[in-house]
Amino acid sequence: MIGPASGSGEAAATWTLMVKVWYANRVRSGTEISFPADSAAERGYVRWGYPVVLTVLWVAMVVAVNPIGDFPLNDDWAWGSSVKKLCEEHVLTIHGWADAAVVAQILWGALFCLPFGFSFTVLRFSTEVLGLATVLATYGLGREVAASRWLAFLCALAVATNPLIFESSNTFMTDVPFLAFLLLAVLCFVHSVRTRSWVTSVLTIPLVLMATMTRQLGLVIPLLFAVGCILSRTLGIRSALVILAAGGLAYFTSQRFEAWLAATGQLSPNYGRLMKLVLMRLRDPSAYQSALTVADGLHIVMIYIGFFCLPLLIALLPLRLRTNLFFTLLGLLAAAAMAWIAWGATHGGQNMPFAPGFNLTDLGLGPMTLPDLQFRHLDNWPRAPFGIWDQVTRAGMAGGVLVVLIAVMSAFELLLRKTVPTAKLTAAVALGFVAGYGVVLLIMPFDRYFVPMFPMILLYSAWGAQAPKMALFRWAWRLLSLVALLGIVAQGVFAVVATHDYLAWNRARWVALRELTDVDGISPDKIDGGFEFNASHHYGTLGHPDKNPWVEDDEYMITLGSVRGYRTLRTYPFQRWLAPPSGQIHVLVRE
Repeated sequence: MIGPASGSGEAAATWTLMVKVWYANRVRSGTEISFPADSAAERGYVRWGYPVVLTVLWVAMVVAVNPIGDFPLNDDWAWGSSVKKLCEEHVLTIHGWADAAVVAQILWGALFCLPFGFSFTVLRFSTEVLGLATVLATYGLGREVAASRWLAFLCALAVATNPLIFESSNTFMTDVPFLAFLLLAVLCFVHSVRTRSWVTSVLTIPLVLMATMTRQLGLVIPLLFAVGCILSRTLGIRSALVILAAGGLAYFTSQRFEAWLAATGQLSPNYGRLMKLVLMRLRDPSAYQSALTVADGLHIVMIYIGFFCLPLLIALLPLRLRTNLFFTLLGLLAAAAMAWIAWGATHGGQNMPFAPGFNLTDLGLGPMTLPDLQFRHLDNWPRAPFGIWDQVTRAGMAGGVLVVLIAVMSAFELLLRKTVPTAKLTAAVALGFVAGYGVVLLIMPFDRYFVPMFPMILLYSAWGAQAPKMALFRWAWRLLSLVALLGIVAQGVFAVVATHDYLAWNRARWVALRELTDVDGISPDKIDGGFEFNASHHYGTLGHPDKNPWVEDDEYMITLGSVRGYRTLRTYPFQRWLAPPSGQIHVLVRE
């Protein structure tokens, strides 16, 4: 049965039997099934109402942050250079900085550059399209796990307003493209199993390939499909063929691509570096020296993921308290044990955002890649009020406990609960991805790597969630859902404001750099313009050991404030939406 138990046992059994018969008849006829949350009234504008609202909200958020500007952000200078060479010289190259395949993302970006010409503005627009696809795919998968339309909408809205996801959608980084291809592949596969559609069956194969050729992690998607089909008893000839075709094509292409990189001299030591480090650490924990232990990784992962999932999990947890009490207690025990290990790793003394290189900064989003902050660690960026991050960290740990609790409850339900098969399939794929990728994150807990986890956690948490039918419980749950909505909106406001500020100071930074090089005639060899500028001009050079990477001479420096030994040549103002309202980019010259 889907949803919290209500009514008599006889009524529940009758209702469950009706769902099974209905499902069997619909699947046999090859048409789309309706889940118990549907009604005749929902077959018109209501069916498309939520996706339309999500699309309008996404467009409004993107317009608000003003993503226009021909400048790179974070690592996307490397992928942008490959797109530019493909568009202008018609030659496919993979930058040596790449540790992922990236080729699908490069081709996607080049497709958008065909009518407009190359610019980082166009590349950001291409990622924003995939960000919208991520949001809508989350809504579709929310329906596939048999959640009500309202809960599916909340899941999608939580993804749209997630600061890490939204900021990444306004760059040309690999995080959102991989997530979009992953979710679309899962959506098409589940739809093909549910409706026996050849269209979505065929679409699943290139989507798995595109995910794999963005990040090699996509190779696990067919394996997740297979495990999900076995657990949900939906493995048939059609689904088996899709799994084999998608897995075989993705593996063959990735192997041939790596061979092509080696044959053309483009296979750098960075390629596949993340997975190599993870595998090395799993085989021999002492072989890879790191300042972070697995307990440290658990501390970071639970708090980060827990905080951004917390608002919706508050509303979803009461709807998931349908599991056997014994299994619920086991889930609580597992969550408490993991929280104790995680909190004890730092004796509760380490708060978000944990590291200067993370995308989440002390008061905004980043990373902050200018030399005064990234290299010299000067206090040239506003800080959050005292005590804020302590409270955020505690809330994040509470959310992490809920993530683990619902995961354990869902795992037992996958083995024991009888429900709509494709809902179980979707939940199994989501939970399997979280379990497998979670191991990677424990070893390499970098905050933007968490991006694929958020929608997957929300999907298995929303599995079969329906609003209570008893009036008293229904009103109580509506209050909880209102609290969840307010929390999601608050995250969305922060995401928009902080992403606006991130783009604003970068826009001012690149105006300053272009005037310094093009108008003043200063050679890039004498400028420390921050990570993106230095990498774009000097990647592969050794640089000076006492300076930023790839910097030999920092006679001129672009910063957010003063630096000892330098005087300010000129400043470039920019507007911040987070306090204080104004900031300045400084062009410094050595005294």
